Amino acid sequence: MYQQRAVIPKQRRVPRIRLWQPVVERADATVFELEPDPSDCYVVVDDLAYRRVVLDVAPWPRLDEQGRLTFGEERETRVAALELAQEAFDAARVETGQVLRPLRVGDAFQVQHIAESIGDWVIGADVTRPARDAARLALFAAVAPRLEPEEAQLLPPVIEEPPLVEPDRGPSGPGTARPAV
Repeated sequence: MYQQRAVIPKQRRVPRIRLWQPVVERADATVFELEPDPSDCYVVVDDLAYRRVVLDVAPWPRLDEQGRLTFGEERETRVAALELAQEAFDAARVETGQVLRPLRVGDAFQVQHIAESIGDWVIGADVTRPARDAARLALFAAVAPRLEPEEAQLLPPVIEEPPLVEPDRGPSGPGTARPAV
């Protein structure tokens, strides 16, 4: 059979690398958008025990096509004295105008330079809240994946009406106490 049109090969889509740019809240409720560098690190408090803090260090996250955070393969773990870590992270929070509070497991930070001593790290900002929001969104997306319009049309219509429930009026009758006037 004669082909009427030339076959156009599917173009291979090259993924565009986008860095995660969280919106961070200051103590005065104003916000700023973080502008990370690809060389920045994402540091998470993994454990607090025996006056030590265990920190997981990963490359700064990128966003996939669905906007979820993805991390590179390289990971390392650092251990620091809790007091020194608290001082270093508090200094960064003061510099960015963020709320000062004790470190907790799950706290996340943008770190621009990691040195041998945590006191020499260049810490950008506390990104705990937006990191937790991103994790929550990824969980919801995994639990309830997006429904395509074609799939939605295949679902049966909802035809059940919720049952009418009479309001609870409490006990009644001659034995019920009545307010005195």
